[in-house]
Amino acid sequence: RSKRRRQVESDKSTAQLILDEAKAIVARAGVDGLRLSAVSERLGVTVPAIYSHFPRGRSEILERIALLAIEGLASFFPASEGSVPGRALELGTRGVVRFLYENPAYLRLLLRDLSMPPGLPELTRQTGPPGAVEKIGIARAMHQRIERLLYAVAKDTSVKPPSAPAFFNALFGAACLNIVHPPATVAAGNPCQQLEALVVE
Repeated sequence: RSKRRRQVESDKSTAQLILDEAKAIVARAGVDGLRLSAVSERLGVTVPAIYSHFPRGRSEILERIALLAIEGLASFFPASEGSVPGRALELGTRGVVRFLYENPAYLRLLLRDLSMPPGLPELTRQTGPPGAVEKIGIARAMHQRIERLLYAVAKDTSVKPPSAPAFFNALFGAACLNIVHPPATVAAGNPCQQLEALVVE
């Protein structure tokens, strides 16, 4: 390993290194591909050492990744005095697309959750049952911000705005679809920017 990487790693806690490696594995192999033995081998630590940082093992690591994903998504659409509502919605939409594109571990975890009718246990322990995510603190605040923006945009029109959960679910679905199966029109170079524009449209 390079001197720079060793220095970076020395500045991180073992728990953070374990979490980073777990995210890298989920990004490559999906949630089902995450094994503590693989994390152990990649980092040169024992499996018992992993349990010393994450007592519930794989399940606790996935819960941490799920929480990071939720916190990341909930950080968009910030409340900003004087911001133009339509522009704020566009910037938030672009931010969500970029966040999912640049964090494939979060994308794969969220898609795995959608593929299971009761939801991924590690995610539902953070959010509650499917359909209740907008009720938890950080997500509820985001949905409230989105709702204010939607009503501000629709204030001068006769069109009833969608609910914040409906808006975000449509955004999330469009982002996932275009990232996983990008249209043929998305060329190499800066695909993320092109995907942002597609979802915004």
